[in-house]
Amino acid sequence: MKNIIKKVLFKLLYIIGVIIFMAVFAFFDYKHLSKTNYMEPMVLVAEDNETVSSDESSINSNNQVNFLTVYRVFGNTIGITIILTSIIKIKFIKLKLKEEKKKYESEITENNKKENLEKINELHGKAKEKINNQILRVAIGIIILIAAGILGLIRSFKPIIYIYPEHETEVLVSLGNEDLIDCSYPKYDNGWRILAKPNGDLIDLKTGRSLYSLYWEGGRFKKPDFKEGFVVKGEDSAKFLEEKLEILGLNYKEAEEFIVYWLPKMEKNKYNYIKFVSQEEIENTMPLEISPKPDTVIRVYMQFKGLPFRIKVKEQELEKASRSGFTVVEWGGSEL
Repeated sequence: MKNIIKKVLFKLLYIIGVIIFMAVFAFFDYKHLSKTNYMEPMVLVAEDNETVSSDESSINSNNQVNFLTVYRVFGNTIGITIILTSIIKIKFIKLKLKEEKKKYESEITENNKKENLEKINELHGKAKEKINNQILRVAIGIIILIAAGILGLIRSFKPIIYIYPEHETEVLVSLGNEDLIDCSYPKYDNGWRILAKPNGDLIDLKTGRSLYSLYWEGGRFKKPDFKEGFVVKGEDSAKFLEEKLEILGLNYKEAEEFIVYWLPKMEKNKYNYIKFVSQEEIENTMPLEISPKPDTVIRVYMQFKGLPFRIKVKEQELEKASRSGFTVVEWGGSEL
C-alpha cells in the first residue's frame, strides 16, 4: 500500500513539475518572441493624431503575428518538454535497470543461476525497448522545435537578377544556400551558366532560351524589430519607392518592375511599415557569387507590413549606390 501511495505521489509531483516548467518556459519564450516579433508595447498614432495604445489596437490588425507567436511558443514549449522528459525517463529507466539487475545478481545461486540470468536478459530487453521509445520521442521533440523555428523566418519573394557586362560575356551565377531555394527559373542546377550582353539580354547556355533576368524564390530572412525603417501611406507607396529605389541604385526599368510587382500589395493598406534589409544580412542569408567578378553588385531586399495606424520608428538611413563597369542587380522582398 505504501509503495502504491509513493508511486502515485511521485507521478503527481512529476506532472505538477512538468506543468510548472511548461508554464514558466512558455511565459519567458512568449516574452522573448514578442520582442523579436515586434509585439512589444508601442504607441500607435491614428490619422486624426489620436494616440492609441498597442494594448487597444495592434499593428497586426488581423492578429497574424499574435497567432504566429502563440504557435511558436506552443511548439517550442511542447518540443522542449518532450525532449527533457524523455531524457529524464531514460535516466530513470537506466537507474531502475541497474537496481533490479543488482538485486537478481545478489540472489544468484547454483540452483537459480540460469533463471536469474534469463530474468536479467529480459530486463535488458524491456529497458532497451523503453529507451528506444524515449529516443523516438526526443526525435519528435527536435522536429517540433525545428518546425516552430521555421515559423519565425520570412520567405523571400521574386528575387530576380539582372546582369550587365561591359562586353558579351559567359557568366556563372551561383547562390550560396541552394537548399533554401523553393523555386527558380531557369531551373537552378549548381548555378546558372548564361551568355550576358551589355544591354542586359541573357541566353541560358543549357537550354538556349533568351532571358532578361534570372529568378529564384526562397531564402529565410529574420523579421525586423520595427524600431527602424519607414512608415508610408498606402497611397504614397509608388512615389516613396521611386525615390528610394533610385537611391539604392535601380535604373528606371528595374524600379518599374519592382514597383509594378509590389504596388498592388502596398496601395491597399492604410499605411505600410517598410524596411530595406542590410547588405550583410542579404549576403548571410543567400550569398551571391558571380564569375567573372562584377565591378558593381546591387542587392535590394524590401520587407513591408500593412498597418491600420501610423507608428513611430527611426528613419532608416540609405546609402546611395553608384553603378560602374560590369554591374549585377538583384531585387526582392516579402510581406510580413
